[in-house]
Amino acid sequence: MVDIREIMQDKNARLERLLEKIAMNTKGIYSATNTLIKETIDKLSETEMPTDEQVTTTSRILTTIILEGFNQYRKRDIDESMAEDIKNLDMDSENPPDSIIPKGVIDTTMDKAAEMVGSELNLSPEIMKVLESVLSTPAGKNYTTWVLLLVVSYLMEEAPKLEGADDREERTEIKVPDEDSDFSDKFQDLNKSWFRQLRK
Repeated sequence: MVDIREIMQDKNARLERLLEKIAMNTKGIYSATNTLIKETIDKLSETEMPTDEQVTTTSRILTTIILEGFNQYRKRDIDESMAEDIKNLDMDSENPPDSIIPKGVIDTTMDKAAEMVGSELNLSPEIMKVLESVLSTPAGKNYTTWVLLLVVSYLMEEAPKLEGADDREERTEIKVPDEDSDFSDKFQDLNKSWFRQLRK
């Protein structure tokens, strides 16, 4: 039996830390995360993948969806009315509304995240099909939608703080994290690059 805490804290993925940054003390994202973890592990356990690889694969796909969510909204303007709609949500429900985040953004986020994890972990076509099938379920959509809703909310909230940090810090180079570095390095770089795009 795989412990959900193993997946949340697996190696350098730090899924738990990323969720803490965006969750804003809400229950919905954690409920959606737990459901997707269980469904992913159930499906992967039907294959011949070893347990430790199931843990790593599950942790990486959930983490990468968060990072790709930031990437998606780094590339596009955030409508302030969207942020207002998010403020009025029931943040404790596992099932987020499907009317705020465009379906195309949800699908693109899941597809790109799966592609990145597949490439990073050198997953077989069989395992890729399992991942894609799990992400296409309501559990996959709920998790990804919650991530994108909270990313938008987080970015709108953090924008003024990032502006101050951006004014204080001149960066002549962007450090690319090595394999042993923490995902939080990428998270901070995504935040700052998103805000630089917003100012242009």
